[in-house]
Amino acid sequence: MAYILSLTFTLVVGYAAAKSRKLERVILPAIDILQSIPPLGFMPGLVLALITLFPKTNTGLELTAIIMIFTGQVWNMTFSFYSSIKSLPNDYKEASTIMGLTWWQKLIEIELPFSAVGLAWNSVLSMPGVGFS
Repeated sequence: MAYILSLTFTLVVGYAAAKSRKLERVILPAIDILQSIPPLGFMPGLVLALITLFPKTNTGLELTAIIMIFTGQVWNMTFSFYSSIKSLPNDYKEASTIMGLTWWQKLIEIELPFSAVGLAWNSVLSMPGVGFS
């Protein structure tokens, strides 16, 4: 669940930052600040808050685990996807324009495959660091 949330956040926010100068000026500094906060720094307060919200069940602990995994891996994935889109070779951009691809087709057929290796690599490398950040 945490990985699906991380990937969804990455695709939406990373794409928005790469395609809009205004959003880029807000998103990149915000992600940079958020990645500097270690997940273990806010874990005790998060655990207590969620256990209080969901007494007598494990739901609070499970939500804490999902949030911790999400925050441990999402920032690296988002930066990777953003930089992949920004570093897309001009040949690919020109080819997509010549072929008349819509933004969705360009994303599915060019940008996602181009960024797949970086996303996979950062997904794998971010997971072990979740508990040690």
